[in-house]
Amino acid sequence: MSDPTAKSRRHGPVRWAINCLWILFVRGLLWLRYRISLRGAGAIRPRGEKGRGTLFLANHPALIDPVMLLTRLYPKFHIRPLAEREQIVGPVIRQCAGLLGVIPLDSIASGGTTRGVRETMGEVISALEEGENILLYPAGRLMRSAHESFGANSGVERILAELPDVRIVLVRTRGLWGSRLGRASGEQPSMMQTLLRGVGAMALSLILFLRRRRVEIDLVEPDDFPRDADRAGINRYLEAHYNAVEASRLHIPMTLWDRRGVRELPEPAAPESTADVRTVPIAVRESVLAMLREMTGEKTFDNQTTLADDLGLDSLQMMELIERVTAEIGEVTAEVETIRTVGDVLLAASGAMLASSQRIPAAPEAWFSRNVTPWWPVELTERNLCESLLVQARRLGDEPIFADGAKAQTRTWREMILGIELLRHPIAKLSGEAVGVLLPACGAATTVYYATLFAGKIPAMINWTVGRKNLEHCVDLIGLKTILTSKLLLAKLRKQGVDLSGIEDKLLCIEDVVAGCGLWPKLRAKLRSRLNWRPLDRAAKRTLPTAAILFTSGSENLPKAVPLTHTNLAANVDAVQHVLTDLDADDVLLSALPPFHSFGLTVGVVLPACIGLRVAYHPSPTDGGILGEIIHEYRASLLTSTPTFFNGIVRRSNPHQLSPLRMVVVGAEKCPDRLFDTLETYCPQVELLEGYGTTECSPIVSVNPRGKVRRGTIGLPMQNLHVALVNEEHTARVAPGGEGLLLLRGPSIFGGYLGDAPTPFVSFEGELWYNTGDIVSEDSDGYLTFRGRRKRFIKRGGEMISLPAIEAILTEQYPAGDNGPVLAIEAAGGDESPEIVLLTTDESLTKEIANTLLREAGMGNLSAVRRVRQLDSIPLLGTGKTNYRALKEILAHA
Repeated sequence: MSDPTAKSRRHGPVRWAINCLWILFVRGLLWLRYRISLRGAGAIRPRGEKGRGTLFLANHPALIDPVMLLTRLYPKFHIRPLAEREQIVGPVIRQCAGLLGVIPLDSIASGGTTRGVRETMGEVISALEEGENILLYPAGRLMRSAHESFGANSGVERILAELPDVRIVLVRTRGLWGSRLGRASGEQPSMMQTLLRGVGAMALSLILFLRRRRVEIDLVEPDDFPRDADRAGINRYLEAHYNAVEASRLHIPMTLWDRRGVRELPEPAAPESTADVRTVPIAVRESVLAMLREMTGEKTFDNQTTLADDLGLDSLQMMELIERVTAEIGEVTAEVETIRTVGDVLLAASGAMLASSQRIPAAPEAWFSRNVTPWWPVELTERNLCESLLVQARRLGDEPIFADGAKAQTRTWREMILGIELLRHPIAKLSGEAVGVLLPACGAATTVYYATLFAGKIPAMINWTVGRKNLEHCVDLIGLKTILTSKLLLAKLRKQGVDLSGIEDKLLCIEDVVAGCGLWPKLRAKLRSRLNWRPLDRAAKRTLPTAAILFTSGSENLPKAVPLTHTNLAANVDAVQHVLTDLDADDVLLSALPPFHSFGLTVGVVLPACIGLRVAYHPSPTDGGILGEIIHEYRASLLTSTPTFFNGIVRRSNPHQLSPLRMVVVGAEKCPDRLFDTLETYCPQVELLEGYGTTECSPIVSVNPRGKVRRGTIGLPMQNLHVALVNEEHTARVAPGGEGLLLLRGPSIFGGYLGDAPTPFVSFEGELWYNTGDIVSEDSDGYLTFRGRRKRFIKRGGEMISLPAIEAILTEQYPAGDNGPVLAIEAAGGDESPEIVLLTTDESLTKEIANTLLREAGMGNLSAVRRVRQLDSIPLLGTGKTNYRALKEILAHA
């Protein structure tokens, strides 16, 4: 074992001394709650060998035991611990981790990759070769029961394969099972919440009268360690050592005033899955089984076949399996260590197994404790958005406005005003008239959006899903200098492989903005949020006319910049009020659409702030199971989504979870009949309102009215819009019932694109109209039906053929799954001789089958599919729509 004096010289005596001082301070804090004894260290240290590292292997009963081990072992052995990267957060913890030489690890449970784990293990092996001492937790997670279990973990085996003679010291910690910082309760503990609770207990106990938990740490260097054994043999040896002494789940009260005293609690019940493997879709089952056959060489297995014992998969192979399932089927929503059998993999791949860490906390009581009366409709046309927000904030004050559902974090109107007041001053100092906002649906996004408006800037909502080329185009198009974002989001996007390198130098994290605010700005914001809103009143009157810059989806061309004014957005919200006439003070909106989506911005951000509607946010519209839980916990009665995203919620939720819902508004794509049918069967209380809109119209153009839904239509136009269906030359309206190009006029229509994009406005009947480029029909009652994009029609044999109509017929028989559509229709060959191409991920869908379905639906020979192109997946935009531009490029390079 390398001697610590040599280590101090290597890292510098000053650094070693500073670390030891920190450790003494932390030991003093631990003394207040724990009585820690260390045994066996004296017997090991004399056997040290200079220049030879030692591998310390420890069990992991609680979040606090790494801190204990560091305080006891670092001064003597100068150990470097491994720690999950997600645990090394916050400036203080990151600084301490850097000083102590902590090796960060992206674990399998936190979504790490096989490549990242292999790189970390390589760093560990190199450190051991150089004579450093490493602290490793071979289980890779907190203990789930009183008995430590290693499953198929292969970390120790891999290290011994490279360093067969490495010295090994076993570290066994006893006395922490049952601690609030462990998993004895069956739930994932929170270090911060437990520490805050401890501070309260210290105050009640006058510090010196805290009850103390006895903790024993034993060190032993075994002579019989099975170095030549296989993975199972090594893991069984470690389990036998750590479980040699029975661990009891002891509850040690923090204060003397707890009369229940020290007591032993029953062990937590093992989690049971109520999911039925028989519900797993056939396509998912076949894909997963094919992966397992390829990875293991086994041909047959059943749902009870174990991955580790029967198929021999180790932890890295499990990670590889999860990576493949995520890439080919969809994100696995289960804790990896709970996936033990083939049936578990099938359930996880289909979304039927939710991770316990994803079980959202219960909504706080304050969310439901309201003392307000209905106040709709609200007058909006005479105020800008900032002034409307202040009206509601003054009226509602300490009432809740939004919640980040998965985190159980709620904010009141006054707290939002505090955030706006704090952020608007540093945002005002940023260069440029427009400031980018790159954030998902969350309370922070709403606060940043309004803080940017109050700062006298224009929020430009950035879509990170459009690809690097389109992203850079959007930023350059409007000359953005700064883009506000979040460290949490950036970490997630980088893990997903999103390329932000082209805008990296423009990103500014909100966490850094807040950290850069001094004590006085924070105190001033706090005082003003309580006592003086006049500065915000003045700032509201100085806002720029443009309230947001959005970007078109880029599904057919490069994205265009769409400036929307306060008047545009307020007019659209005002029109929505006339549709949703029965809103109540108890209504809650669930919003998961990102604010770069025009529907997400208007309904998820602007509408709640302008009319005082509570909103529960979630950052991903694809987390169907979690969204179902949020609906239930927060009693969400209203939901806005796309049919694809809402279908994901319905598929991954049960009727009880969706029981609070009464109204769902969907748009952006055609709503399939099967979604209406499913709701009528399982959630009859939900009214599904299909609508239509475009970014340029702020965005809602039409929607089916309550109680008068007509399937297959996009409803009635908003009450403040003028509609005209005209011929292709814009010279005359089409005959009643006929299909025509949709033109619009009204206060929610934007004024024109930024940059050199061609104008979308045409002159008709002496007025300037916005040309949507969409073909629509109107029945005798004024209900509109979307027929397709003008650009999504082709001319064959002198007739106009609708590609969306062909696609809709085939989609009825081959519906979209959790990962989106399985087919799309596009044209190839140019305008002179276009041919219809079916692009699909389903190998069973042949040209013959497709054309049979089209003939049975009454389509003529001109609509027949000419060829089929197989794809691994149908490319999608961030809004969930099919990316037809990408499909055109695929066909162009075929």
